[in-house]
Amino acid sequence: MTARHLPLTDLDKYAETRVAEQISMLSGVSAVDVFGGQTYAARIELNPYALAAHHLTITQVVQAVQSGNTNLPAGTLYGATRTYMVQAQGQLRNARAYNGLVVAYQNGAPVKLSSLGRAINSVEANKQVTYFLNKAVDHGRREPSIMLAVQRQPGSNAVTISKELHKVIATLSHDAPGDASLQIFHDHAQFVGSSIRDVKLTLLLSIVFVTLVIFLFLRNIRATLISALALPTSIVGTFAFMKLAGFGLDNLSLMGLTLAVGFVVDDAIVVLENIVRHREMGEPVFRAALLGTQEIGFTVVSMTLSLAAVFLPILLMGGIL
Repeated sequence: MTARHLPLTDLDKYAETRVAEQISMLSGVSAVDVFGGQTYAARIELNPYALAAHHLTITQVVQAVQSGNTNLPAGTLYGATRTYMVQAQGQLRNARAYNGLVVAYQNGAPVKLSSLGRAINSVEANKQVTYFLNKAVDHGRREPSIMLAVQRQPGSNAVTISKELHKVIATLSHDAPGDASLQIFHDHAQFVGSSIRDVKLTLLLSIVFVTLVIFLFLRNIRATLISALALPTSIVGTFAFMKLAGFGLDNLSLMGLTLAVGFVVDDAIVVLENIVRHREMGEPVFRAALLGTQEIGFTVVSMTLSLAAVFLPILLMGGIL
């Protein structure tokens, strides 16, 4: 969030009370952290010579500020159907109220804070500020900003959350005070979408190359179609199992799908080549398929399981991958 003319304290208040609250209500969002915020605070600057002249110490001033800036319960109101808790609001809201605070009485006259120094409107962390380099204007202008980090719940869909987040940001941008603007700096869902596109491209290229290679060596359209259909069939079955098991499309599952493409293609080619060998020996179609699968079925399964076993240590890793 950035604003050229709106005070950063007002921008922080809007981010904390409106933006973060709206985003945190989205399904799948676990927390919204606000960074670079400039929360309003009144700062008191004391004059040591004025303190010495009135024979006061800093501790006395602190005690006076604390005692004059409290919220105390004032009692309870009992109604016919409801009970109301009454609280006395002694919170000082701005620097002007602090300047009128009575610190002590000397010779019957009040000594106000304005006689010992001054209170100014400021922020809690006045030594730090977050800047955003807006490259869209003035060849890259630095603007004070507030960053919000959205954390998703484990197992939630990052792409779905991103779509809902874009809708909320668009709505909040129209309601933002002054010249405040909201921009998405980093979206993890874009990386996930890119990974999904890479997997789609890998699957497509695998199907094309497998089809060409098998047809080139076997010169059999039926055998070529069998191997070509093995890949999408296996992937669809994998998606069905992932849906039942509650898995989503994250980087780890996409990496597994990409690796599994090579396993499926390799197994299909090996089994099909052995079946074709039996056909060339004069065996009927069904018997050739049965013998060809039985001869190397255990070997193919063992080879696939041994490759999968390489990744079993990942199951023992702690934390969120």
